[in-house]
Amino acid sequence: MNPDRKIRILVIAEDPSLPEEFDHALQGIDLNTTVWYSSDFRTGVESSRTRQPDIVCLEMGRDMDRFRATVLEIAAVAPSAAVVAIFRSEIFRPEDSESAFLVEALRSGVRDFLRRPLSTHELQAVLHGWPGLKRLEAVHKDSQKPIGRILSIVSNKGGVGKSTVAVNLAARLAKKHPGDVLLIDASLQLGTCALMLDLQPRTTILDVVRERVRLDPTLLEHLTIEHESGLHFLAAPRNALEAAEISEDDIAQILQLARRSFRFVIVDTFPVLDNIVLSILDLSDRAVVVFNGTVPVIAGAREMFSTLIKLGFQEERMIPTLNFNHPTFAGSLGVQDIRRQMNREIMHVLPYRKRVLTAANTGQPLTLALGRSFGFGKALEKLVQHTEQSLLGVEEVRSPTRAESPTDDSAVHSFDTDSLAPETEESQA
Repeated sequence: MNPDRKIRILVIAEDPSLPEEFDHALQGIDLNTTVWYSSDFRTGVESSRTRQPDIVCLEMGRDMDRFRATVLEIAAVAPSAAVVAIFRSEIFRPEDSESAFLVEALRSGVRDFLRRPLSTHELQAVLHGWPGLKRLEAVHKDSQKPIGRILSIVSNKGGVGKSTVAVNLAARLAKKHPGDVLLIDASLQLGTCALMLDLQPRTTILDVVRERVRLDPTLLEHLTIEHESGLHFLAAPRNALEAAEISEDDIAQILQLARRSFRFVIVDTFPVLDNIVLSILDLSDRAVVVFNGTVPVIAGAREMFSTLIKLGFQEERMIPTLNFNHPTFAGSLGVQDIRRQMNREIMHVLPYRKRVLTAANTGQPLTLALGRSFGFGKALEKLVQHTEQSLLGVEEVRSPTRAESPTDDSAVHSFDTDSLAPETEESQA
């Protein structure tokens, strides 16, 4: 093992004495390591997502349901990490079968075990003996693509333009990153993205699920369809009966594999917080929360933000997006009114434009025909730039060429609320 290659290790344990014990055991081992510690399972899963460790050492207690669920969450957010269980023999009662516990842990996805009190010899044997660790250096050296990022598009209600935002954002992003963007229509009961792209897919998510035994990133990519914009697309099931065959675990597996083939994975969702959508959110790096300017939708969106925060989806991972998908009328709310009703900042405002609806009906995303200087095109470009920078980091975002540079050079998600007021039918005639 190359001593210059740092091995990233995350230790998740509620026992406050374990970090010192682990540090002591690590001394004298001829490996260059970076070690992080997390004192509870929930923050440990989030650290796995953000840090992408090579190895996760997870404390195992008697609560196997909780332990198993945490292993699965780690596998979902950090698919390349190996999970090593750390345990004390005292957790087993005389009537317990220790081997049964360990077998159950292996079935959950654990790769190896460390018994406490930790010893340098056993820790070294685990680190040097795990075959996957010996391949890490080659994997990191040969991999040309980093792990992709997942952006989910969610709403609390249908009809607010969520799928329109998903399709236009994905298509615009694909024009800038051809071949690196996958749009997944995970609105399983009523997917509409294929119609908006004027595609008739031969395969859907269900075909991917039925290939789960031999599914890998290459097969997943083969089962997608490519749009003229450079976008890859995975369609929703054809009907509700097919949708019923798909579980949240299936969706999680698809997203894990998609991240290995595509730089950006955009996921359109069904407008309800069911297990499928929650599974998608668990894996999402960011979520665009779409709502329009009607009072019932605003009230529901406000509640949705609170619910997501309670479920552990941090506010900084949300991108509140107001979509004016209807013309103005007497008594309609303005941006400032909606902001006060929401009691939160609105990062993006997409102005109403009749051609957006026409484009949805004809299957030609309007973003591919619009410029970036004003109106819907300008607002969407800011959302695309915000997506790039929040998912990849500012330094990784490719600078636009002169031909595609937006004329506006303001901050990514700042906007002039007056200039982005909804356009009237007359102004677009």
